[in-house]
Amino acid sequence: MPTADLGPLTAFAENTPTKASGGGRDFVVVRRGEGAFVLDHECQHLGAPLSKGHVDGDTIVCPWHRATFALTDGALLEPPGLNCQRAYATSLEDGALIVAWDEEAEPHPAPDMTSTDTDPRHAVVLGAGAAGITAAESLRAFGFGGELTVIDREKAAPYDRTKLSKGLTEDAEKVRLRSDAWLERHQVAMRHEEVESIDPHTRTVTFADGETLSADILIVAPGSEPNRLGVPGAQSPRVITLRSAEDAQVLSSAIAGTKRAAIIGTGFIGLEAATVLSGQGVKVTVIGRDEVPFAQILGERIGARLKREQEAEGVTFVRGDVEEIETDEDMPRAVLLEDGTRITADLVVMAVGVRPRSGILSGVEPEKDGGVTVGADLSLPGCQGVYLAGDIARLPTAWGSIRVEHWRFAQQLGRLAAKAVVTGDARYEGAPFFWTKQQASGSYVYLGHAEAWDDIVYEGDADGGKDFAAYYVEGGRITAVFGHGMADKLSALERQMSREGPLPREAAPA
Repeated sequence: MPTADLGPLTAFAENTPTKASGGGRDFVVVRRGEGAFVLDHECQHLGAPLSKGHVDGDTIVCPWHRATFALTDGALLEPPGLNCQRAYATSLEDGALIVAWDEEAEPHPAPDMTSTDTDPRHAVVLGAGAAGITAAESLRAFGFGGELTVIDREKAAPYDRTKLSKGLTEDAEKVRLRSDAWLERHQVAMRHEEVESIDPHTRTVTFADGETLSADILIVAPGSEPNRLGVPGAQSPRVITLRSAEDAQVLSSAIAGTKRAAIIGTGFIGLEAATVLSGQGVKVTVIGRDEVPFAQILGERIGARLKREQEAEGVTFVRGDVEEIETDEDMPRAVLLEDGTRITADLVVMAVGVRPRSGILSGVEPEKDGGVTVGADLSLPGCQGVYLAGDIARLPTAWGSIRVEHWRFAQQLGRLAAKAVVTGDARYEGAPFFWTKQQASGSYVYLGHAEAWDDIVYEGDADGGKDFAAYYVEGGRITAVFGHGMADKLSALERQMSREGPLPREAAPA
């Protein structure tokens, strides 16, 4: 078994993640008294350096997207991602820290999976997005040994949808979350078919061709459908919604011949697309109703900052309502606004929000926003053995009853649904979190949940500084934080919110 001498144990600061190298490998070392925890240095999600991470008790938090791992064995405790970190055996020899490893061990192993054929029940998961594939894998990891079927209409699923707007990945195989071979090895049957409806009372899935499938356990994670404006030209093939792998492929292939692009919508997806397109030399115009993007979500000061960053890279903002998308043989030529403004464009991205696919559930009345209210364990009231996860689920949390449309939260709910199935007892005990790649170097992060606020408290230079945080305060409690940089502090706040929910106002700077 290969070993490496990482130097004197006393050279490592107590409880501080530190990079060390040996034997051609990089490690993160966390000293704890007369011993140390040692994991692979690069995070399993996107390769962030865990030596820049945050230690919280016996866990370490990734500095980029807040995946959380057990220091003891590298187990993945909080997403994003699906894999664990390899943990290394350690020993002390004359005061030196020695690590040993198995050459055949993977640097980012999948969680241990249960043996199958140990349970007579059949579990069906609808959707192979963040919530669905995490639910399926977590069922096996938590010990479900019955038949397991995952249904998704997209042939490319399961893949990392965040790469579509943040990087315009053209090849879905490059962002595939699990290979067909992996799914087969763990006896996860993948069906790429269109589902017409689900009867949650009988746990029956009806496919578009009329075939039906019955389940003992049903986890419904159908994701969302992108909205389209009901204006002439909106259905053109080159008016792209950027929701699926196919959308990303169309957009990626179209960039080479595109000089001017119009993006309808000033939300996160729209401005992430603006970031990517402007970086490829495309002249981008963003069309929206608000003078300042994100003002209602992040406040005018932060919204103005994000707008300035886009404008500095050549992105133009136009305020107005779309009346028509001019096309010529299905190719966009311009976007016409109600005030008569004409914006020339040979590519149009429509980013005007999404709506949960709750209509697939027969006999269930969704809320106004398309979500469906579930119990603390994600169970659908009145429908035994049925659980909802992802965009569709409105659930009780420390922030009240909320519904969140973000990747990490969806993965958390997929894991929660699986735990509820296997243990019969589960509730959400995390903190909502998402990241967005705008024009600034690195990612902006948002933790918590704020639909309204009484005050925003700023730390650092929120107008243009690299390191800042904005604390959203309602009723004397910090319900959310938005920031850039300050990785250790923001990670500590995310962990504290996971335990306590909204924090006292005193947790923000005076």
